[in-house]
Amino acid sequence: MIKTVPFDVILSFIIGSSVALWFKEELQAGVRPWFNPYFGAALVFECFFYLPLGLWLYYFHTAWSWMYFFDPASLKPVTLAVLGVIAVSCYLLSLVFGFQLAQFLIRRKKQKAALAVTGFALLLLGLFCLFTLKRLLYVGDYHAWKMGLGIFLPRHRLSCLNTTMAVLGFGSLALLLRKLKGQAFSPLA
Repeated sequence: MIKTVPFDVILSFIIGSSVALWFKEELQAGVRPWFNPYFGAALVFECFFYLPLGLWLYYFHTAWSWMYFFDPASLKPVTLAVLGVIAVSCYLLSLVFGFQLAQFLIRRKKQKAALAVTGFALLLLGLFCLFTLKRLLYVGDYHAWKMGLGIFLPRHRLSCLNTTMAVLGFGSLALLLRKLKGQAFSPLA
């Protein structure tokens, strides 16, 4: 799980839409659009794994989190803090939008359109990674990156942290989704 702001906004959308697609039969059956256990599962994952790691990395590896598109040291600390809150809020909003858009399409019997939207987001993420690979794979402050002195991600301690959080986070999400799959919930619950 590479944690950078642009990458994570797109990935959050993909996670939200993928969770909705996983529960397409259940969502077609009339479960409430906002307050259902499937949407709740996606929110639990985002709030307990994705957002805390994103916040931690943002505040301790700010230049890398912004992929060296600008020098964070050139901004006032308050501006940087506000940008951090906005960035992490965008992760959450992107997940909500991804889930709700896919759910909207699924409820209107347009699963192929929901799948196409998710596929397009995956393609967009892949292209983004391809064109920004060097920015994704080297960790350091802005000046180290500009000078070509960033540390290759697999050799940096962030690699272990990202791998551990990915296994714990996505593993927990997969177990939760598997547990919820096929269970009947009252539409009034």
